[in-house]
Amino acid sequence: MPPQMTARSVVCFCLGALSLAGFAARPKMSPGLEKIVLAGHSHLQHQQYDLARKLFLDASAYAEREGNHRYVPRLRSNIGVTYLAVQQYQNALPYFLEARSMARTQGDEETDASANVNLAAIYIAIGEADAAAESLESAAAMMPAGNPNRARLLAQRARLEYRRGGGAAATELMLGALSAAQSAGDLGVEGLIWDDLAMLRMEEGDLDGAESALANEYRLWVLFRTPNPEYLDLRIAQLRLLQGRASESLSWLKRAEIHSRKSPGSMMPHEREHDVALALEAAGRRGEALQAARRAWRWSAEWRQEALPAQSAQMVADVTQAELAGIYARLAGGAEEHQEDVFLAVEGSRAASLRYAILNRPVMRERLGPEYRRVLMEWRSRTARWLNGGGGGEEPKEIGVLRARLAEIEIGAGLPVAVAERMGPVVLRQLGRRLGAGAVLFSFQLGEPESYAWLLTAEGVKQARLPGRAELRKQIERFRQSIDANDGATQELGARLYEVLFGFAPRAAREAGRWYLSLDDELLALPFGALQHPAGRWLVEGHSLSVVPSALWLLRETAPRASRLLLAVGDAVHNSADPRLRSTTGHARLAAPLSFWMWRRGPESAAPAQLELPALAGSGLELEKVAALWRRGGQPAEVLSGARASLEALTEAMGQRPGTLHFATHVIPVPGGKQGFLLRQSISKAGDRSLKVDSRPDDAFLALSLRAGGVRDGINTASVPAYDVPGSLVVLNGCSSGLARMQPGAGLMGFARAWMSAGAAEVVASLWSLTDDSGAMFESFYAARLAGHPASESLRAAQREMNQGQGWRAEPRHWAAYVTSGQE
Repeated sequence: MPPQMTARSVVCFCLGALSLAGFAARPKMSPGLEKIVLAGHSHLQHQQYDLARKLFLDASAYAEREGNHRYVPRLRSNIGVTYLAVQQYQNALPYFLEARSMARTQGDEETDASANVNLAAIYIAIGEADAAAESLESAAAMMPAGNPNRARLLAQRARLEYRRGGGAAATELMLGALSAAQSAGDLGVEGLIWDDLAMLRMEEGDLDGAESALANEYRLWVLFRTPNPEYLDLRIAQLRLLQGRASESLSWLKRAEIHSRKSPGSMMPHEREHDVALALEAAGRRGEALQAARRAWRWSAEWRQEALPAQSAQMVADVTQAELAGIYARLAGGAEEHQEDVFLAVEGSRAASLRYAILNRPVMRERLGPEYRRVLMEWRSRTARWLNGGGGGEEPKEIGVLRARLAEIEIGAGLPVAVAERMGPVVLRQLGRRLGAGAVLFSFQLGEPESYAWLLTAEGVKQARLPGRAELRKQIERFRQSIDANDGATQELGARLYEVLFGFAPRAAREAGRWYLSLDDELLALPFGALQHPAGRWLVEGHSLSVVPSALWLLRETAPRASRLLLAVGDAVHNSADPRLRSTTGHARLAAPLSFWMWRRGPESAAPAQLELPALAGSGLELEKVAALWRRGGQPAEVLSGARASLEALTEAMGQRPGTLHFATHVIPVPGGKQGFLLRQSISKAGDRSLKVDSRPDDAFLALSLRAGGVRDGINTASVPAYDVPGSLVVLNGCSSGLARMQPGAGLMGFARAWMSAGAAEVVASLWSLTDDSGAMFESFYAARLAGHPASESLRAAQREMNQGQGWRAEPRHWAAYVTSGQE
């Protein structure tokens, strides 16, 4: 199956929501209004969404003019449905929220319930299980038991349970919804539930059960022409692939393409092309499979524009693009003629994640302005129509013109511009010029049965095969254990890993002084500086190392630092025994899940045991040394310590736009959602299913001072983008501050990524917990920094000084923990 499933559920459930919005007991209408509304519903039933939307917009304006305010929220909801049916989530959401708000003001519970069902469709699509459950609960409370539309509500509940990974529970809910749909004579819902059951049976390996469910769904379509036959075709194609009948799978996929052309936008083309690639590969047509995989990746990048600015929606988009890039790389099989395209596909998928995180920041949205949204909507609509029409031939000229205009506005706003994959040779030349003669970039993608590495230099790209993920993981874990134990095997293990990862590179590249690293999976937790060079030295002794979120990140124009101010934060009040604890007011606040630039009260998000933390005795001295060094260099410094290390004081100081931020405090992991949620499914060429059930991403909490009453101040990764730190250096000297959960396509979803999305040029963080120190290493770091060196070179100088010293600071477990991310 395609790597992300949400699109199908959106189409299914927006149709269910449509019936609620369109066929609820209506307020009285004038003949003129009724004529427009009925015409709009006719277009909806024929899946002519653009025409339906225009009529509903006209009807809404008509109802306002004649004072029929009771009907307006229903029309606003239907406008949202026309967007949701073609998976334009960002356009749909405001209409549903508006419809719900208006219905509540009017006391119209039926329209309120309808809006909640519509909202649940979006939340299910983007992986917000809690929000979906809350919306469905609200709808159920307002919908009478005998309401014929209740079957649709039950079907949504079943899909939600299915997406959460609950097999038996989901089956029970599906059968209940199926019975309700049959009793109500709702053929549309009955067909959708058979579709859900087919997917569930395929996951369980019950192919006969899936065949039976799809036969029932097909019967309904033949007899009653139930909507969206393209998804039925796609599902049968997936079943045939699992059954080892690749040729039949391709025939059904062709039917899906033909049906999708009759309702442009209902099916995202990258979904279909993903399955086409797998079916072609299974049929032995590898060259054609490669081309299909390439198209799927390209079209997924176009679809990415529709992802909501919610963390879960971005996760789904990251996973989709990363997996499609991975399939493309696997099918290319290391062939030299494809190495440049595959390299750009992999790096493009990584760049998209952080780029969209930046795009969705409130500061950036304000800079982009209303014209950007207008052009974006037109570009989306035209692109969807072209792709769903087959996407053949040359791209229509007007799409290119609109994309160019979007790029102009983005450049003016300071956004890193998306690079179209078809511009590969141009981009590679730009990257080569950016690197110059003294720098190289190594990129890695881990997989099974083999992984891939790319070397990018000013001369071009070189690709190599590496061992599979499991073997690399084993070597990395053993290396990390050796560093932690200081058992004497670190250098030998580091030499082996060096040869595995970099042995393919020519000597000139391996001797380059500056290395950029674009990493994947377990490699993000590897202390590269402690690898052993064949010349018998630590890698960091001969190279400055910078981890970049993507090779394309090097093309970003780094903003100049806003000021020379150093803001040092630490030595906070971490427990109630601290005599500095004083009475204060306020609450700890964490970011809301759906809008990461919004704030909510949330001390309960941290467990009680996390509120009482051990004091960091050395952090006060560390801040004093760093600030004194900065001031001796003739630059301003401000220290927030003790009770002043509070959220209010930090926010106020951030208003001065410091060019350097130094945090010396605890970093606390905050567990994500307990409920699992289905993010993606895929089928290997051997027919094996890979099912990914995931929860809300784990977060991290940077602890500030404890307040009276036991309330902890702090910031989490989701709240960081609310700040604006263009061109800044951020140093996070906290336990494991550089680690977070690995997200395919995005890398580590931690503080380094969060600060870069807020505009930071470079972030220094640690890969594991360290002994509380007085900051000797950072004295060396900032001395080099004040001398004008970039962060990676400054960190290298500090690590070399520690390594060449005496005592515990000379051990790799101390100095090798620190890494630099970004580029200056």
